[in-house]
Amino acid sequence: MTLKLLPLILIYDTLKIRITKFKGDEQQRKMVSFEPTGPVKYSINGTPIDSGIQYEEHRIWTFEAVDLTREEKQMLELISLAQGRARRLWASPANNYAVRLHDWITPYTDIGTTRTRAIALDGVTPGVVTPIGGTAGLSYPSQYDVRFEGVPEIENARTNGTSYNAKIVLKELKRVLP
Repeated sequence: MTLKLLPLILIYDTLKIRITKFKGDEQQRKMVSFEPTGPVKYSINGTPIDSGIQYEEHRIWTFEAVDLTREEKQMLELISLAQGRARRLWASPANNYAVRLHDWITPYTDIGTTRTRAIALDGVTPGVVTPIGGTAGLSYPSQYDVRFEGVPEIENARTNGTSYNAKIVLKELKRVLP
Protein backbone atom coordinates (compact mmCIF):
# COMPACT_ATOMS: atom_id res chain seq x y z
CA MET A 1 0.00 0.00 0.00
CA THR A 2 1.37 3.42 -0.99
CA LEU A 3 0.64 6.26 1.41
CA LYS A 4 -0.28 9.42 -0.49
CA LEU A 5 0.73 12.48 1.50
CA LEU A 6 -1.59 15.45 1.11
CA PRO A 7 0.30 18.65 0.36
CA LEU A 8 0.34 22.30 1.21
CA ILE A 9 1.55 24.04 -1.95
CA LEU A 10 3.04 27.54 -1.82
CA ILE A 11 3.36 29.56 -5.04
CA TYR A 12 4.82 33.02 -5.50
CA ASP A 13 5.24 34.26 -9.06
CA THR A 14 7.19 31.41 -10.76
CA LEU A 15 8.45 29.93 -7.46
CA LYS A 16 6.74 26.86 -6.03
CA ILE A 17 7.20 24.40 -3.17
CA ARG A 18 5.10 21.33 -2.36
CA ILE A 19 5.26 20.41 1.32
CA THR A 20 4.05 16.92 2.25
CA LYS A 21 5.79 16.01 5.51
CA PHE A 22 4.87 17.66 8.78
CA LYS A 23 5.94 17.18 12.37
CA GLY A 24 3.39 14.81 13.86
CA ASP A 25 2.04 14.22 10.32
CA GLU A 26 -0.27 17.20 10.59
CA GLN A 27 -0.54 20.93 10.26
CA GLN A 28 -2.79 23.29 12.13
CA ARG A 29 -5.11 25.80 10.51
CA LYS A 30 -7.10 27.91 12.91
CA MET A 31 -9.61 30.71 12.57
CA VAL A 32 -8.61 33.97 14.15
CA SER A 33 -10.62 37.03 14.86
CA PHE A 34 -8.67 40.25 14.87
CA GLU A 35 -11.59 41.91 16.65
CA PRO A 36 -13.41 40.02 19.37
CA THR A 37 -17.03 39.28 18.72
CA GLY A 38 -19.17 41.65 20.69
CA PRO A 39 -21.43 40.70 23.55
CA VAL A 40 -25.08 39.91 23.10
CA LYS A 41 -27.23 42.61 24.68
CA TYR A 42 -30.99 42.64 25.04
CA SER A 43 -33.56 45.33 24.32
CA ILE A 44 -36.17 46.33 26.85
CA ASN A 45 -38.49 43.77 25.20
CA GLY A 46 -35.91 40.99 25.51
CA THR A 47 -34.91 40.97 21.82
CA PRO A 48 -31.24 39.96 21.42
CA ILE A 49 -28.99 42.66 19.93
CA ASP A 50 -25.81 41.10 18.62
CA SER A 51 -22.65 42.95 17.69
CA GLY A 52 -19.21 42.08 16.39
CA ILE A 53 -17.22 41.85 13.18
CA GLN A 54 -19.05 41.89 9.86
CA TYR A 55 -16.57 39.78 7.91
CA GLU A 56 -15.40 36.18 7.91
CA GLU A 57 -12.52 35.53 10.27
CA HIS A 58 -9.13 35.00 8.69
CA ARG A 59 -7.02 31.87 9.06
CA ILE A 60 -3.53 31.23 10.35
CA TRP A 61 -1.50 28.13 9.50
CA THR A 62 1.13 27.04 12.01
CA PHE A 63 3.17 23.99 11.10
CA GLU A 64 6.61 22.46 10.97
CA ALA A 65 7.69 21.03 7.63
CA VAL A 66 10.14 18.17 8.11
CA ASP A 67 12.70 16.36 5.94
CA LEU A 68 12.98 19.18 3.38
CA THR A 69 15.74 18.68 0.83
CA ARG A 70 18.38 21.37 0.31
CA GLU A 71 16.53 22.48 -2.85
CA GLU A 72 13.17 22.65 -1.01
CA LYS A 73 14.80 24.63 1.83
CA GLN A 74 16.27 27.08 -0.65
CA MET A 75 12.94 27.44 -2.48
CA LEU A 76 11.11 28.11 0.81
CA GLU A 77 13.68 30.76 1.74
CA LEU A 78 13.44 32.32 -1.72
CA ILE A 79 9.62 32.49 -1.64
CA SER A 80 9.72 34.04 1.84
CA LEU A 81 12.38 36.60 0.86
CA ALA A 82 10.70 37.54 -2.45
CA GLN A 83 7.30 37.94 -0.81
CA GLY A 84 8.80 39.97 2.03
CA ARG A 85 10.63 42.29 -0.37
CA ALA A 86 7.50 42.81 -2.47
CA ARG A 87 5.46 43.53 0.68
CA ARG A 88 7.95 46.14 1.86
CA LEU A 89 8.11 47.82 -1.55
CA TRP A 90 4.40 47.80 -2.33
CA ALA A 91 3.01 47.93 1.22
CA SER A 92 -0.54 46.99 0.21
CA PRO A 93 -2.23 43.60 -0.28
CA ALA A 94 -4.05 45.19 -3.24
CA ASN A 95 -0.68 45.19 -5.03
CA ASN A 96 -0.70 41.40 -4.81
CA TYR A 97 2.41 40.47 -2.88
CA ALA A 98 0.52 37.44 -1.58
CA VAL A 99 1.77 33.88 -1.70
CA ARG A 100 -0.89 31.53 -3.10
CA LEU A 101 -1.51 28.60 -0.76
CA HIS A 102 -3.23 25.44 -2.02
CA ASP A 103 -4.42 23.64 1.13
CA TRP A 104 -5.13 19.96 0.46
CA ILE A 105 -4.96 18.97 4.11
CA THR A 106 -7.82 20.81 5.80
CA PRO A 107 -10.90 21.03 3.56
CA TYR A 108 -12.80 24.31 3.48
CA THR A 109 -16.49 24.08 4.40
CA ASP A 110 -19.12 26.23 2.68
CA ILE A 111 -22.78 26.62 3.56
CA GLY A 112 -25.15 25.79 0.69
CA THR A 113 -24.30 24.56 -2.80
CA THR A 114 -22.19 27.45 -4.11
CA ARG A 115 -18.44 27.57 -3.58
CA THR A 116 -17.04 30.83 -2.21
CA ARG A 117 -13.37 29.93 -2.79
CA ALA A 118 -11.21 28.59 -5.59
CA ILE A 119 -10.52 24.86 -5.50
CA ALA A 120 -6.92 23.86 -4.73
CA LEU A 121 -4.86 22.48 -7.59
CA ASP A 122 -2.02 20.00 -7.49
CA GLY A 123 -0.38 20.60 -10.84
CA VAL A 124 -3.43 20.67 -13.09
CA THR A 125 -5.52 18.27 -10.99
CA PRO A 126 -8.30 20.09 -9.10
CA GLY A 127 -9.61 19.00 -5.73
CA VAL A 128 -12.94 17.23 -5.37
CA VAL A 129 -16.02 19.00 -4.01
CA THR A 130 -17.86 16.80 -1.51
CA PRO A 131 -21.51 17.57 -0.63
CA ILE A 132 -22.36 17.69 3.07
CA GLY A 133 -25.85 16.73 4.19
CA GLY A 134 -27.33 16.74 0.69
CA THR A 135 -27.55 20.44 -0.16
CA ALA A 136 -26.61 21.83 3.28
CA GLY A 137 -22.96 22.44 2.46
CA LEU A 138 -19.77 21.65 0.57
CA SER A 139 -16.30 20.56 1.56
CA TYR A 140 -13.25 20.97 -0.70
CA PRO A 141 -9.51 21.70 -0.71
CA SER A 142 -9.15 25.42 -1.33
CA GLN A 143 -6.79 28.25 -2.24
CA TYR A 144 -5.81 31.19 -0.06
CA ASP A 145 -3.73 34.34 -0.50
CA VAL A 146 -1.36 34.40 2.48
CA ARG A 147 1.80 36.05 3.76
CA PHE A 148 4.56 34.73 5.95
CA GLU A 149 4.25 35.82 9.56
CA GLY A 150 7.97 36.26 10.09
CA VAL A 151 10.76 34.40 8.36
CA PRO A 152 10.50 30.58 8.45
CA GLU A 153 12.74 29.14 11.18
CA ILE A 154 14.90 26.59 9.37
CA GLU A 155 17.27 24.16 11.06
CA ASN A 156 19.38 21.21 9.99
CA ALA A 157 17.64 17.92 10.67
CA ARG A 158 20.88 16.04 10.02
CA THR A 159 24.46 17.09 10.60
CA ASN A 160 25.43 16.50 6.96
CA GLY A 161 23.07 19.25 5.72
CA THR A 162 20.91 17.01 3.54
CA SER A 163 17.65 17.38 5.45
CA TYR A 164 16.00 20.41 7.02
CA ASN A 165 13.01 21.24 9.21
CA ALA A 166 11.17 24.57 8.97
CA LYS A 167 8.71 26.18 11.39
CA ILE A 168 6.28 28.21 9.30
CA VAL A 169 3.43 30.57 10.16
CA LEU A 170 1.18 31.86 7.38
CA LYS A 171 -1.59 34.44 7.75
CA GLU A 172 -4.51 34.73 5.33
CA LEU A 173 -4.73 38.08 3.52
CA LYS A 174 -7.84 37.60 1.41
CA ARG A 175 -10.01 34.92 -0.14
CA VAL A 176 -9.33 33.54 -3.61
CA LEU A 177 -12.61 33.63 -5.50
CA PRO A 178 -13.75 30.68 -7.65
